[in-house]
Amino acid sequence: MTPVMRKIAGTMAAAIEENFDSEGARLGARWKPSRRAIKQGDKTLQDTERLAGSMVTRVTRNSAEVGTNVEYGPIHQFGGTIRQNAQSRLQGFKVNKKTGQSRFAKRGKANFEQWTSRGAYTINMPKRPFLGLNADDERAIVDTIQTALARDLKT
Repeated sequence: MTPVMRKIAGTMAAAIEENFDSEGARLGARWKPSRRAIKQGDKTLQDTERLAGSMVTRVTRNSAEVGTNVEYGPIHQFGGTIRQNAQSRLQGFKVNKKTGQSRFAKRGKANFEQWTSRGAYTINMPKRPFLGLNADDERAIVDTIQTALARDLKT
């Protein structure tokens, strides 16, 4: 059954790629656009394409799996609340010689450093399910299995 499982894994991987391309629409509901995507006129969950490019397949004799090992995958798939604690840190700044304005700068490029603080906050991340199959995908998988069984019964 391993060749069949490889084909099923390929079908699932292709479906997930299409889920990213359609921003979830092929699963029934387009994802809520991210602030970054709105601001840049781009697609949600595709800034660096790290998540979409992280899909891995695992095939055994009796199973086919597709998933991601990216640590932020689950919060996008299922949604949830991210809680950030209050923080203080020494922040570097660089003064623009022409305008006199300060900007954030890396330590080695900073003119001066100053302690900065921010309070605790939460981010409510909406669900953006990318791991999913629609009815057409499921039919393709069933067809793959039926074709393999019919072939095996003939031999």
